Amino acid sequence: VQLAQSATLTMEAGTIVGGVGYNLDLFGTLDVNGTATDRVEITDLKIRGGLNSTQFVLDMSYAHMTGGSLYSGTAPYTGVIYLSDSVLVDLDSYMYLWYPSGDCYFERNVFIGFQGISAGTQGHHVYVTNNVFYDQQGPYAIKDWAAYNGGDTIAQYNSFLDTSQTAVILPPGYSSSALVATDNYWGTTDVATIESMIYDQNDDLSCAGYIDYSGYLSAAHPDTPDHVPW
Repeated sequence: VQLAQSATLTMEAGTIVGGVGYNLDLFGTLDVNGTATDRVEITDLKIRGGLNSTQFVLDMSYAHMTGGSLYSGTAPYTGVIYLSDSVLVDLDSYMYLWYPSGDCYFERNVFIGFQGISAGTQGHHVYVTNNVFYDQQGPYAIKDWAAYNGGDTIAQYNSFLDTSQTAVILPPGYSSSALVATDNYWGTTDVATIESMIYDQNDDLSCAGYIDYSGYLSAAHPDTPDHVPW
């Protein structure tokens, strides 16, 4: 299914979408408008950007998404994403943000069995704030592989609960990448453990730089979910 550039598709509170493995290609705007007591239920749907389109918008709040994928990297560029107050469980692929056309926001979501957010930015920012990551299935929770013209990825007030996994990474071999990870809760206050969850130039000199994790929290931020909200 393709959503035309001039069109808006709205999924209201209580909507149930069974994707059965099909794709929903966005050229226009997808509004998913659940509520705290009546979420939009999405199962096995592959939501992705339309090929060669940078104008699409995904605005998703209070959704419960199981299986399928969300921006798995099939399109060369990314539009704008606003994802908030949602629960994403066992997605089939990592999220791939290829030079978004505007600032993107991920706020107060719960990611379970997640394979990560991989971002490259050019003049815009990716804000990942007050989210919960656990039962991590991929090699990282958040990766920034490019940051040009002042763009970067900012991870703040999140709870990274898999202390044996890499939470944030500047991948080796990329000359321009930037990720800030201050004021997060890492599931521990042990500095050695926190540093083991961060992959940057301390681990490989071919990484672009260092990730600032100063001001780490001793407990989850009060605005970050502390349980699965369904």
